[in-house]
Amino acid sequence: MKKRRRNESRLFVLAWITLLLPIFGTCQDACPNGWKQYNLKCYFFSTQTENWQTAQAVCQSTGANLATVDDVSENNYLYAYKVGTGSLWIGLNDRDLEGHYYWADRSASQYGQWNPGEPSAAQDEDDCVQMSGGWDDFPCDRKAVSVCEKAITDQDECDLDTHNCAMSAICTNTYGSFTCSCQSGFSGDGVSCEDQDECSLAIDNCAENTASCTNTVGYYTCACNNGYLGDGIACEDQDERSLAIDNCAQNTALCTNTAGSYTCACNNGYLGDGVNCEDQDECSLAIDNWALNTASCIEIRMVHIHVLAITDTWEMG
Repeated sequence: MKKRRRNESRLFVLAWITLLLPIFGTCQDACPNGWKQYNLKCYFFSTQTENWQTAQAVCQSTGANLATVDDVSENNYLYAYKVGTGSLWIGLNDRDLEGHYYWADRSASQYGQWNPGEPSAAQDEDDCVQMSGGWDDFPCDRKAVSVCEKAITDQDECDLDTHNCAMSAICTNTYGSFTCSCQSGFSGDGVSCEDQDECSLAIDNCAENTASCTNTVGYYTCACNNGYLGDGIACEDQDERSLAIDNCAQNTALCTNTAGSYTCACNNGYLGDGVNCEDQDECSLAIDNWALNTASCIEIRMVHIHVLAITDTWEMG
């Protein structure tokens, strides 16, 4: 059955608040001076002995509650750091309904560390819980030291630009902190990042042997070599002959495509490097193939003709 709450003394609460305000504050990534941090919570251990109601009122005035203990690890931590000797108040109580325990922040109790014989249900007035290694329930007006608890409030350093990540790094907010990691194309610890030369390190994806890699700040570019077409990642041979973009001598040389280039060769009857070709005088060079002494070779551009020399005597009739 629901119990009628007793009138609770609030003496000294204002004095306590005045005393504690300089060291209470909003937990942002770390607990304020005077508080202790464990996991993601901030704790304040009192040096004054007060009843449960007064201790909870002081905690609430600073945005906290008497501590909620979630597991044995937290229980051991709090008891090890408690101030003074004896027991300290935690937030557990059954003030509303006998035997139904909940925490000062109104959450249900999922863990308990009761001493043998506790809670003492026979004692109807033992509604508030103290920690003394294990837990005992006592009348709420009994005085003891206490521990306040509030969660760490995360501060997004990345959004507030209060981090120390390099300009070329990515800041990622985490609960209570942040991490820095260099952007793609840079190497380092995130606080210091240097450009990564993908070309020199051969970690680019430019077409092998047919493209050139050029390093840029934080990245690189690929361009197909002369004689190839593509985006630099994939390059195909360019047929200069079919595209008529060679510089072979027009009409007097033959263009032959090769991988990434082409060759020029002067046609028969011409001499030169294929880019420049001049007529070859087969007659003067005596490299014609006409009858010796019985024919005349006349050089005509690329063509030599033969004139039969008649050496017989003609008689006039």
